[in-house]
Amino acid sequence: MTYAPLLFLAFGYWMLSSKQLLYNNLYTITHSTDVETTGHIYSEVFTASAYSAQPAMPFLILFWIFLFGILFRGFIFKWITFLFPVLKIGDLEIDEDLDNYFNCVDDVDRNWSIKEEENAREVLNMKILDNETLANYKSTTAKAATIKGVHCYDILANPLYLDDFQYFSAAKDNREVFIIDDDDDEGNDNAQSDLVKIVLNLAFLTEEKAKSFSFDKNTYS
Repeated sequence: MTYAPLLFLAFGYWMLSSKQLLYNNLYTITHSTDVETTGHIYSEVFTASAYSAQPAMPFLILFWIFLFGILFRGFIFKWITFLFPVLKIGDLEIDEDLDNYFNCVDDVDRNWSIKEEENAREVLNMKILDNETLANYKSTTAKAATIKGVHCYDILANPLYLDDFQYFSAAKDNREVFIIDDDDDEGNDNAQSDLVKIVLNLAFLTEEKAKSFSFDKNTYS
């Protein structure tokens, strides 16, 4: 991204300095063998006319300023920090003595991830975590320092989204008791929450299954 401003300013100048685009200056030719000239060439940036009052002039001036700054930034920063030592950024070594991620997940969050993955695999036939990650959740234990707040990137691990989607986690004991659906069949209550899980993870389905997906809870009960 360091060079993005240079490209922006260069193309901006070239566009705004186009005599055909802004001034509608047309260059005619007398014979078919004559070379058509546009009067719009790159060498004009080295002439005084390029710095006269025109829409493209600020782009050209800023281009040279940015180019100079990029080419000599090391030298510039060196002198700036020499004149103003307070601006110098020292070599910082940060050591927060953090443990392995799996050792920092508390028991509640650990159980949530395990139960959610097991339900996804057994009931939904959908694998989200790889086997190694699931094994690490099961084989490690929480240490003294644990993660506060949401422990992973699963959107349903966030309580705010959990409420918005009216989702009941597979880690919740007897979750079917808390789910109220629109029929009298008490054997498919979990499908309401499982359907939310599938919709939010359609990317994990095969293309064939994703295209054939329908909002029918009986299919996933």
